[in-house]
Amino acid sequence: MVASEPEPAPDDEKPESEADSKSSDEPAPKAPPRMLGLPTLKIEGAEVMRGVLVRIECARGKWTLVVQKGSNIFNFVVSNKDKLEFYSQDPNFEGTMNCGPVAHVAFIYFKPIAGQTKLAGDAVAVEFTK
Repeated sequence: MVASEPEPAPDDEKPESEADSKSSDEPAPKAPPRMLGLPTLKIEGAEVMRGVLVRIECARGKWTLVVQKGSNIFNFVVSNKDKLEFYSQDPNFEGTMNCGPVAHVAFIYFKPIAGQTKLAGDAVAVEFTK
């Protein structure tokens, strides 16, 4: 019987000191951001913004949706709260919408308001996503 020489270890099985010296010089590449959901509704004349619906403010019979996108806060008026529709792509989201905190990622469907600078638009639908 002839003894065979051991095969060299593959690169991924090198001792820690060799593997560490290569990876410590370069930062690990960042994973690209993942879009967890896409808007599914088609509403004529509406634009869409994805952000966190922070809360629904209610004052004098009017609703305002407060949405955070990145470090910015946007306020959307609801001109007709009886016609505002809520949808969900997240099967685990079970909530009734009332005034107060919401803190859930959503697509806000809105119609721009001409000449308005304080409000981002008139919200017509909200679609929750993961």
